[in-house]
Amino acid sequence: IYRYLDDGVRRLRIEPDGRSQAKLPPDDWTQVQELFFPYGPGRADCAVLSDPNLLFVIASAGAVTGAPLELCVFNKQAIYRVRLSAEPGQMLEADYREIRGAEQVQVRRRAPVRKIRIQAFRPDVDGIEADPFEFFEMRGEIEIDLDADSRLPLRVSGDIGSRRVEFQLSEVAWRS
Repeated sequence: IYRYLDDGVRRLRIEPDGRSQAKLPPDDWTQVQELFFPYGPGRADCAVLSDPNLLFVIASAGAVTGAPLELCVFNKQAIYRVRLSAEPGQMLEADYREIRGAEQVQVRRRAPVRKIRIQAFRPDVDGIEADPFEFFEMRGEIEIDLDADSRLPLRVSGDIGSRRVEFQLSEVAWRS
């Protein structure tokens, strides 16, 4: 659990204490660790600070149009400047299950995509080298291929270690 405060981020990590608690629900886990990460000078010029998980929401909401969108994002105990840029993508073979209430349909089609590219930069404000920016454990050139019509994220790709990986949408559950 991350709490964004005026002067830093408070992280509360709750984990099972050994194998005996691993099968219990998280409310019953007893290993609790609380840490605080001050923003420091990296917060300068950042009126709004975001979380990496929100990049998915921002990209899917259609907020990236025309000029690149630049955000301040807290990740790996540091503040990064993140640029989201959109460009037309190629057609992509989509194959996923769509759930609407009790109805389930397998969707298989060629979909036009819009590519959202995520680039992260960390200003060297304090001389301390930070870990590379991560988005769902991916680093480097990260791309989200959105269905141009529904804006569903059909594919997300990036580097994990020295390998390029791709995650394909396999299931979407719609709620009313």
